[in-house]
Amino acid sequence: MNEELDNIRQEIDGIDSDLLRLLNRRMELAVEVGRIKASKGLPFFHPEREQIISRRLSNLNPGPLSEESLRSIYREVFTASRLVQYGSHNTNAELGKRSSGVRKAGICGCLVESSFEEFPKWLNHPEVDLVEWRMDKFAGRRSMEEMKTFLSALSIKQRLPVIATNRPVREMGVFTGREDLRLSMLDEAAKSGAEWIDLEHDTDVDNIARFRQAGAKVLLSWHCPAETPSRRVLREKLASMHKTGADALKIVTMAQSGEDNLRVLELIPLAGKEFGIDLIAFCMGQAGKWSRLASIFLGSPWTYTQFEGRSAGAPGQLADSEMRALIRCIDLLNP
Repeated sequence: MNEELDNIRQEIDGIDSDLLRLLNRRMELAVEVGRIKASKGLPFFHPEREQIISRRLSNLNPGPLSEESLRSIYREVFTASRLVQYGSHNTNAELGKRSSGVRKAGICGCLVESSFEEFPKWLNHPEVDLVEWRMDKFAGRRSMEEMKTFLSALSIKQRLPVIATNRPVREMGVFTGREDLRLSMLDEAAKSGAEWIDLEHDTDVDNIARFRQAGAKVLLSWHCPAETPSRRVLREKLASMHKTGADALKIVTMAQSGEDNLRVLELIPLAGKEFGIDLIAFCMGQAGKWSRLASIFLGSPWTYTQFEGRSAGAPGQLADSEMRALIRCIDLLNP
């Protein structure tokens, strides 16, 4: 064995040991932060703090570690910190069930209708880990003044993270109003406390900065409702969406066959390895149902479900209880 090489490897082993010790110390501190947040009724998820840390480390980074690699590493550190906070100090006893067997958030309940009185209940549903609020479907039945009452509910401290979506007709949504009005509604959601804003793949990159300044993260989405394109088209779309600088990406197509699911699912690990970004990817329709479950075990941060007894947000959605039961079955096979 080359002595010089052996010495370098020994130094690397020592550094890895130090990193492991420091990471576990960081998790211990995260648990303590979670304890304080729980005692004061503060939300666990604090995207502004993560952004401050990211900017600070970016300014301190001398290289050769690239900015992209640094962001990718700390995205995982932030996720691990949130998980230990949730697991150790969440006031909702059901959260332990929600975290089981699922990387990151897991199940996102798609809320397409609710009365204002019931709205807070859905934001604390025990079978999901976060909630997609389909503002476009709410706004189609309500005035702007009524929508403001729903926005006020986002200030509730003890609730699940919320993704605010105001999907236009051109992207499988129902919003038919002016584009500036549609975006201003999302602006209000971000300012009211929504942790994520879902934007369409063709949005202006200035909008991404706009919602980040309001304190939210941006999920960039592309839907192909008629078919699943070729592997080349899918990969080109992934690459172009990544260039926008969004915090996470979503690619959803319509499955006509089982093979369609495979082309879409393979994008999830590809997004992590090549671009260092989280990707939600699965297929819609009857033939695509199983891809919704498989996606989270391939690294998708969450998958979408419909709330029990409520309408689906897209073709092929499983009920939240069905998805949770399937996850638990897989957990039993992989103790």
